[in-house]
Amino acid sequence: MIIATETPVRTWIPDPDRPGDPNAKIEVDEVLLADGLDFSRVPGMPLMDNHMVERGLEATLGLVIDVRVENGQVLGTGVFAPSRRHYAADMKAGFFRQISAGFSVNQYEITEREGDVPLAVATKWGLHETSIVPVGADPNAIVTGTRGKKSRTLYPRPTYIRKRSKSRKQERTMDETQIEDLVVAAEEAIDEVTAAVEDAVDGDVEISDDLLERARGLRKFRGKRGKRGKRADEDQETYEDETRGKRKSRAEEDEEETRGKRGKRADENEDLEAELEEQLRKLRAKRKARAEDDEADSDELTPEEEADADQAVRTAKRASDELGQFARLLRANGARGHQIRKAVLRELTKSGARGASTEGLKVREDRELPTSSAATRSRYDKLNKRA
Repeated sequence: MIIATETPVRTWIPDPDRPGDPNAKIEVDEVLLADGLDFSRVPGMPLMDNHMVERGLEATLGLVIDVRVENGQVLGTGVFAPSRRHYAADMKAGFFRQISAGFSVNQYEITEREGDVPLAVATKWGLHETSIVPVGADPNAIVTGTRGKKSRTLYPRPTYIRKRSKSRKQERTMDETQIEDLVVAAEEAIDEVTAAVEDAVDGDVEISDDLLERARGLRKFRGKRGKRGKRADEDQETYEDETRGKRKSRAEEDEEETRGKRGKRADENEDLEAELEEQLRKLRAKRKARAEDDEADSDELTPEEEADADQAVRTAKRASDELGQFARLLRANGARGHQIRKAVLRELTKSGARGASTEGLKVREDRELPTSSAATRSRYDKLNKRA
C-alpha cells in the first residue's frame, strides 16, 4: 500500500492565531512531509475499515507491517486477519483500493500564498492507523498490489506555476489627511537623521563619506530647518568639507605621533649602542696603549711588573666583556635605552672602568674577581698614563 504521499490535500486545521478556541479553523492545502514521520506508534499498527476506530475490533481488518519511507512516499504491507480474508478476493477483483492514513500533526510550517489558501506542511507528524476507504483524501494513497507493471498512480500529481505577487503594483487610495500624516512622519524622520549625523560628527564619531552624502541628500530634500537647528543648504558643503578636514587632520596627527614615538625609541637604542661602542673603543685603545708601553719599556720592567701588566690587560678585557653582558642582561630584564646607558656609566664610574657588577642578575654562578695590591695599582696607573 501507498499509505501517504506529499500531495497537497485541501482541508481544515486549527487556526494558529486563535489557539484557545477549539472551534477556530482555517482552510489550507496540507502536505504530509514523508521525512517528518514519527515511527513511534507504527509497530503493530492496525488496518482499519474507514477509520472507524470507535467500533473497536469489529472495524479492525488486520495489521500493517513493513512501514517505510521511499521517494517521498510512506509505504507499508497490509495483512488481513483470518476472519477478514474474504476482502482479499474483492481487492484482486479491483475493489476497495483506496487508502487513507490516520495521523496527528505535531508541527506545521505555514506559508501564505497570494490569491490562494495557505500551504501547511506537516514537518512532524505521527501515523496511528491505516484504513481502507471508499474515497481517500490523498488520490495517490492506494493499494498497489493490483496495479499494472508501470506502477502508475490513479491520478497524476499536480503541477505548480510560481508567479510573482502583484500586490506592490496595486494602487493605494488615500485621502488628503492620510497623505499629510505620511509627509509629516517623513519630515520628522529626516530631522532625526540629520540631528543624529550632526551629533555623531560633533562627538568625533567616525562616519563614512557615503553616509554623509546620503544625509546631505535627505537634508536638501527636506528643504527647511528641523526642530534641532539644521544648517542651511548653502552651508552644507562647507560644513562637510570642514568635517572631512578635521578627520584628516586627526588622522595625520595620530600618524605623526606614532612615527615620533617609534623614532624616539630608535634614537634611544642607537644612542645606547653608540655609547657602548665608544666605551669598548676606549678600552681597546687603553689595552693597545698598554701593549705599546710594555713593548717600549720591556727592558725597564721587572718580571713582577710584566706579570702585573699582563694582569691589567686581562682585567681590561674582562671589563669590556662584562660591560657588554651587563647591558644585554639589563635589556633582557625589560630596561629601556636611557636606563641601560645610565646603569653602564654608573658601573664604569664605580669600578674605575675595569669591570661591571652583575649583582642581582642571576645568569651564571657568582665568582670573585682577583684584587690587586696597592703596588699593582700603582704600576697599572703608570702603564696607563698616556691612555
